[in-house]
Amino acid sequence: MAAGTDSPARLGVYPPGELKARGRLLAALEDAFPVRFEAYETGTAARLEGVLVLGAEQPAGLPPELPVLSAAAEEHAGATRSVRLSSALELPLRDALLSDSFTGPLGELEESATVLAESDGAPVWIERAPGRLAVACAPAELGPEESLRERLAPGRCLSLLAVVHLIRLVLGEREPDPGELRAAFVFDDPNLHWPTYGHVHYGRLAAHAREHGYHSVIAMVPLDGWLAHPGVIRTFAEHPGELSICIHGNDHLGPELGRIADAPAGVALAARAIRRSAAFERRTGLAVDPVMVPPHEELSEFAARGLAAAGYEAVCVSRPYPWVRPLGPFAAPAGRGALSGWGSREILDGGLPVLLRAGFNAPLEDLVLRAYLGQPLILYGHHDLLAEGHEPLARAAAAINALGEVRWGTLASIARAGLRTRRLGGVLEVQMLARRVVVQVPEGVGELRVDHRALGPAAPGRPLSVTGSSSPPRPSATEGVSLLEPAAPGTLELRLGAPHAEPSDLSSGPLFGALLRRSASEARDRLSVLGRGRGARRSLSSLRGR
Repeated sequence: MAAGTDSPARLGVYPPGELKARGRLLAALEDAFPVRFEAYETGTAARLEGVLVLGAEQPAGLPPELPVLSAAAEEHAGATRSVRLSSALELPLRDALLSDSFTGPLGELEESATVLAESDGAPVWIERAPGRLAVACAPAELGPEESLRERLAPGRCLSLLAVVHLIRLVLGEREPDPGELRAAFVFDDPNLHWPTYGHVHYGRLAAHAREHGYHSVIAMVPLDGWLAHPGVIRTFAEHPGELSICIHGNDHLGPELGRIADAPAGVALAARAIRRSAAFERRTGLAVDPVMVPPHEELSEFAARGLAAAGYEAVCVSRPYPWVRPLGPFAAPAGRGALSGWGSREILDGGLPVLLRAGFNAPLEDLVLRAYLGQPLILYGHHDLLAEGHEPLARAAAAINALGEVRWGTLASIARAGLRTRRLGGVLEVQMLARRVVVQVPEGVGELRVDHRALGPAAPGRPLSVTGSSSPPRPSATEGVSLLEPAAPGTLELRLGAPHAEPSDLSSGPLFGALLRRSASEARDRLSVLGRGRGARRSLSSLRGR
């Protein structure tokens, strides 16, 4: 957060030797939250705000008002167990069903205890008294390349979940607010040539989205922007709350963004896609979000830098660092630490945010955990997801909407919600996690302290700018932190100048071959509806524009 925040919360660890034994795990938690761990010893309780007890032995001298989590046993891999969380927990955890292969029974339960989680009918996480918690197992030390997020994932989550719960209990309002939960569905590949694309019928999709409370993003290949059916343009224009468009590659020549091997090529591809999308916007009047969805989930580091330089607001992909091998959901470059995939946004070099997404077949419990971490809930698929109708969308929307207050919208709106805030009296601290963000200024705030250090330095001559009623930003004593005074409560849009590079080559390359291959792919998708009776005939009628 910005300069001027108070000191981190101090949490004791007992026995003291666990500070070293679980050093990487505790260091990762210190990076994730404004906390510091130190050894708990006799006489230290007065300066602590909570204690983590790792082992069966309980320390002496714990004040009754001090929050404590006790974890007597160690994690051991075993059979996968269902873990049902309690209604005593807040959303999104309330009544959630998780799974864990590393936990076991907690032991005898006191009559006065509140069960926070149970497995196979036995408690595995309890609250004995207000602030006095116990969980079946302690989280083991992280491996040398292991991400913290791997311990808060389907199949292994309870022990770390209990620790994070303690940290948040201690922090209270001092923990920065990630804002509202955001959500969207993304369909890769469809274009707007006709009222249908394969099993996607835009009019029916818009009506279903309005009925069931969700938003669908069409990730369109810029090469396809040469044609848009007037009826489809009208459908999108009339349903901005249900339908939007973003950028899906450039030519869709296989994993084209994964093959970018140098900086000029990355900038050139990114700029070509933006140029084509801008031409589509001029012809149709429809907005195309400057958010890239890489074809085949492939993205090289040079391609990511090219997107940042060309002014994209985000990239939407299923792995934080798709170019890192061997592949893993949270694999990260050396030196990135253990927080890959943990926060609400991953920020790549150049200040490009990653909006993480998952397939529609992702387990529901992962949505719960992502919501708990404040991450956008973005699910993606292709047109064949709707081969049997819209029920998969209705089920997924209902599951997401049950996790709390959810704001559905475009990928650009999700990117622009990339900030964390914390109020300290009349000061609102804002941590920017995107180069363009929208801030809601509440009553009584006289100053904003805007921390944009996570995005890297502003481009020379392109500093932080503000749209809305406010004083011009001015630098603070801390580099990368700007100060401004809002004139009144309301909405401000903050923009940080992005690194910019002129592409050396904007030629379209082998356009005829790209069009031929793309047309073949589109024909395959459209013909896939054949053989499905009246549904196929309706689709063909729509294809003809009737």
